[in-house]
Amino acid sequence: MRQGHKASGRARHDTVETLYAKALTLHKRGQSEQAAPLYRKILSKNASHDGALHLLGLCALEGGDPEKAVGLIGRAIAVRPDYAEALFDHGRACLALGRIEEAARDFSRATACSPQYAEPRHALGLLHLETGNPEAALQCFYGTLAIVPDDPTLWLHTAWALKSLERPEDAIKACTRAVEFGPDTVPARLELAELLIEAGRTDAAAEHLQAVPQSAWQSFLCGRAALAGQDIPAAERHFRRCLELDPEDAFGAVAQLALLGLEPAPERAPLAWVRRVYDGQARLWDQSAAGERGYAAPELLAAALAEVPGERSGLAVLDAGCGSGLCAPMLRPMATRLDGVDLSPAMLELARAKGLYDRLVCGDVAEFLGGGREEYDLILGAAVFIYIGELAPILAAAFAALRPGGLLALTLFPGTGQAYSLTPAAYYLHDIDAVIDRAGQAGFTLAARHLGVHEYRDDAPVTGCALVFGKPA
Repeated sequence: MRQGHKASGRARHDTVETLYAKALTLHKRGQSEQAAPLYRKILSKNASHDGALHLLGLCALEGGDPEKAVGLIGRAIAVRPDYAEALFDHGRACLALGRIEEAARDFSRATACSPQYAEPRHALGLLHLETGNPEAALQCFYGTLAIVPDDPTLWLHTAWALKSLERPEDAIKACTRAVEFGPDTVPARLELAELLIEAGRTDAAAEHLQAVPQSAWQSFLCGRAALAGQDIPAAERHFRRCLELDPEDAFGAVAQLALLGLEPAPERAPLAWVRRVYDGQARLWDQSAAGERGYAAPELLAAALAEVPGERSGLAVLDAGCGSGLCAPMLRPMATRLDGVDLSPAMLELARAKGLYDRLVCGDVAEFLGGGREEYDLILGAAVFIYIGELAPILAAAFAALRPGGLLALTLFPGTGQAYSLTPAAYYLHDIDAVIDRAGQAGFTLAARHLGVHEYRDDAPVTGCALVFGKPA
């Protein structure tokens, strides 16, 4: 923390500067609650003391009140526009509030004001990475490494950017530097092990996995390494250990055992796994989904709904598995009430920021539907039923939650030969005719069946099937 203000006048200097020195000492010791009253006392004597404004705002940020922090630190910046530390902390507070563009501007301004100040340049790189611009992130990280070349966390983040740019060998080199500078840094060793497994260098990966404490993720990676080496008994042992350490199965160990034929295929993906995956992808989701070769499930559903006769307006609509709210622009014009439910808190924050939903609920779609009785006119599920193998229970719950004459629209990935089959990516392929049969058993009639592009992976189209079922009036 820098001393951001020099008071004028001898008497004021003695009083204000003494208080400020005491407050700084407390704050540096981590005693922000004790420092805050001293900052306020300084401001009662000098309302434009930029250092006290900044650090009182920092106390608010550390205390979980980023809105208050933005106001206080903003006042400090108004007093001293080139106050780099205040700009950085203002950006951090904006980031906590989801104000991404403002945070990026603050980090850029802080870097311009103090080029040797590493933290804002590093933070700007992370922001670029999380918002889908790994090339810009990499430039920020390289610039920061010129200032602090021995920071293991910075090397790890550089590896993330290189991995996003599909430069695996460079990512391995960067991650190796992270381990060299921080040999006890567990995340760097685990990241390096995963990169080495993906590169087919399982022996090297094993060395790093043996150097870190056992955890669910470490055990899962050990299982992957054993599997890559065709050591099925060892893979089974590690995947089962992963489940012992993480019974909720956030890493998908049950799916791996099922794919090896060692366990029956689960009827649905683990909720903890789905939540972890989508929380991890949240900030990149809208950017990666955008464009002509991104995520096309909303368009696929719109095309299927267009095949169903009837005017759709004034409806009570549920966006089941709403994610970041990509279907909301399509649904809002037809809805007097638009609800969304999703497992991922991070995705729901993005949906909330769009301002199109009347209600958002964090929870399991199947459980949410089970509590509804003839509440909705339309239930839409884009890329959510793909994580459930046996659809009969959720189809019955959706039928009960719909009003007479209501519609259920959903997307699936078509498969053949069996009602559903698990893929290595832990989603399911469904036999569409079998799904239609199960929907009929629940009471639905088929209103539309539409094949088309669901999404693009590695720039290649992936076919999906949109189904629309009607509940008899």
